[in-house]
Amino acid sequence: MNKGSLGFPGTGDSCISVGVANGYGSVSNKHRRFSQIFLSIGDDVVYEDNASFGATFRIATAGKYGMVYCDNATAAANIGISLDSTQGATGVTLITPATRLCVSTTGNAGYNGEATAIRWLPAGAIIRPHSDGLAISDPNTAVFTITKL
Repeated sequence: MNKGSLGFPGTGDSCISVGVANGYGSVSNKHRRFSQIFLSIGDDVVYEDNASFGATFRIATAGKYGMVYCDNATAAANIGISLDSTQGATGVTLITPATRLCVSTTGNAGYNGEATAIRWLPAGAIIRPHSDGLAISDPNTAVFTITKL
């Protein structure tokens, strides 16, 4: 079957979609964790969930990738996507700008926010859903998807 026929953008070489918030890493306490894998196609992205460092998406094959991170919190919060950031205990708006791919705000308590980015990424790059680390108001609305385009 042609992977592109599954309804994902681009060639559909690889796509990983995870969801249902499971807190944050204990050390990298601004990196979201997830409890479910909704979809995993291909091997261009390697997903790991670590209790200390949160969710990590390691790029195995260089190329153009589309990413989206949706989340909400018990107060207005910033959410975003980081690239190779070593500042896992720093809110996404305060990390080194070169490591912040995008940022968005949830606007108010219980409101959903969505941060999206399309970038060319080298093999070995580390992508993470990165936020302010606030408590989530509905774990079921937290989703992160990365697709090789």
